[in-house]
Amino acid sequence: MAKFTLRQIRQKALQLLGEAPQGMRYGELVKAVHRAAPDTPINSVHGGVHSLIARPDSPIVRPSKGLWVLKGAAGAEGSPCEGDAAEAAPGRASAAKPAEDAFYGSLASWLREEAEEATEALALGGAALKDKWGTPDVIGVLKPRTGDFVPFPLEIIAVEVKTDLTQSITAFGQACAYRLFAHRVYLAMPESLPKADLDRLDSLCVLFGVGLILFRPDPEDPGYRLAARAQRHAPDMFFANEFARRLQRHAPTIFHRLF
Repeated sequence: MAKFTLRQIRQKALQLLGEAPQGMRYGELVKAVHRAAPDTPINSVHGGVHSLIARPDSPIVRPSKGLWVLKGAAGAEGSPCEGDAAEAAPGRASAAKPAEDAFYGSLASWLREEAEEATEALALGGAALKDKWGTPDVIGVLKPRTGDFVPFPLEIIAVEVKTDLTQSITAFGQACAYRLFAHRVYLAMPESLPKADLDRLDSLCVLFGVGLILFRPDPEDPGYRLAARAQRHAPDMFFANEFARRLQRHAPTIFHRLF
C-alpha cells in the first residue's frame, strides 16, 4: 500500500475522529492512521497528526490529557453540560438508565467478597437517614475479624452510586460530603461515561482521595471494577458519631450488623 502524504494523514485522522464522537486517545489515533497505510513511517504519522493542532483554527480540541476530539462532537469542549443535556432531552436519560437501587445490593456484596474493601457492607440509600448529604447508598465497615493477630480501629466506608451520566458532578459532591463521617469514600458510576468526563472525574477522585468504582449499567451483570482506591483519612468524629446515632435511630438492624 502506498505511503500517506502529510495531507492524507491529516484527512485520515479527521475521518477517524469524525467516526468517534467521544474522541480518541492520541496513541490510538496514531495507530489507527498507521494501520490504514502501514508503509508510512510512524514518525511521519506523529508529525501529521500533531500538525492538526498547530494552527489557531485547529479543528481539534483536547478536553483532557491525551484525548483528541473533533470540534462540535459530543466529547468536545462546548458540548452540553449536565443541566443542558437534561434540558435538551427531557426524560430520555431517566428512561435509558436503570434504577440506582438495583445496584445497591450487588455492590455491597462486591465490596465484601471480591474487592475485600469492607468486612460488612449493606444497602442503605434513599431517605433512610432523612439527610440527602449524609445518607450513602451503600454503607460498610472494615473491622478486625476473629482470629486477626493485629487489631486495628474500625473504619466507616461510604459509597455513592449514580447511574445518570449527566449527574457525575452532583455525585462527586455527595461523595465528598461523606468524608465528614467516613474513613473511606467511594463513588460508583457507569463505565459508559464520556471519556472527557471520566478523565476529569478520575483526576478529581485522586486529588480528593475518593475511590472510583466503574460498572456496566446492567443490574444482572454489573462487572464492578476498582478504577481508583479510596485513601483513608480521619473523619470529623463529631459527624461520625452523629451519623452513627442517626443510623441507630432510623435503621437499627443495619446499625447492629455494622457496629
